[in-house]
Amino acid sequence: MEQISVIGLGPAGASIGLALKRWIGAPEALGGSRRAIEVIGFDFDTSRQKAATRLKAVDQTPWNLRQAVRDASLVILTVPATEERRALEELAPLLGEDSVLTDTSPHKQQSLALASEVLPAHVSFIAGHPVLPIDHMREPSVDLFAGVTYGLFPAPRAEQRATELVVGFVQAIGAKPYFPDPAEHDAQVAATTMLPALTAVALMHTASGGAGWRDLSGMATSDLAELTRLAAMPPEELAGMVAFSPDEAVRWLDSLIGRLGELRDLAGRGDTEAAERLLRFFADAQSARERWLQPAAPQNDTPRPSIDSHINRLFLGGLRRRRD
Repeated sequence: MEQISVIGLGPAGASIGLALKRWIGAPEALGGSRRAIEVIGFDFDTSRQKAATRLKAVDQTPWNLRQAVRDASLVILTVPATEERRALEELAPLLGEDSVLTDTSPHKQQSLALASEVLPAHVSFIAGHPVLPIDHMREPSVDLFAGVTYGLFPAPRAEQRATELVVGFVQAIGAKPYFPDPAEHDAQVAATTMLPALTAVALMHTASGGAGWRDLSGMATSDLAELTRLAAMPPEELAGMVAFSPDEAVRWLDSLIGRLGELRDLAGRGDTEAAERLLRFFADAQSARERWLQPAAPQNDTPRPSIDSHINRLFLGGLRRRRD
């Protein structure tokens, strides 16, 4: 029996388990497999293990990490970025020959650097990041990854068969694999996740500092509530994003400050030329948003791995070399 181990059973990890279980049980004509695959789950928080078991997101939840990964063909690490070093250090001595490990942290340069530093040479690490909203649902869902773009970043010493195995996993949970450059990916994450969150925080501070703020409590369903939604994220998560990418935070905040300065100057002038430029400023933003919401298929120069048309072959077709 083949084994896939999910380490970390929060909403993302439990959702991965649910999606894998659905794929495993699907008829072969729909891309499933009739061969035996067992999904093992582990979390240091036993309440999460119990919740995943109740949801039937996993088949078993061993009592320790060693048992959870001992016979795994694929190990999927779904812990917060702030906990990744600790998790990798604990996994490193437990992973056997030809082990394949992937993660879900959004900070891929950091993940790859940690893996290079911590993991033994016999482990193939394929860094991964499903591009989900940073405030995505806090409850597990079998469809959480359906249609989601899923970045993959093979470590330099990772074997080709390991990349193919992780591609198969990504497709099995319904996501779309692609292979961006790690540095470009991290910059994009900063622009599309960290910048909106930091902007929401600054906007909340600005609005709440105005006179008569208490009198506006009855307008909690206004546009301000929607624009500041990300300010409701746990402060530790927001601080962690900045701590992992301080240079990107400063770069994007500087860019935003520049645009706000330009907007302020135009708004304060009051002449005809300024009014025309202000209109173009708004129109350009509208056009940019429309283009962004209708993107072309992801393109990159990194060759995609050659994969079999049947996803189950990627999981089972001899890609795992049996450990002695």
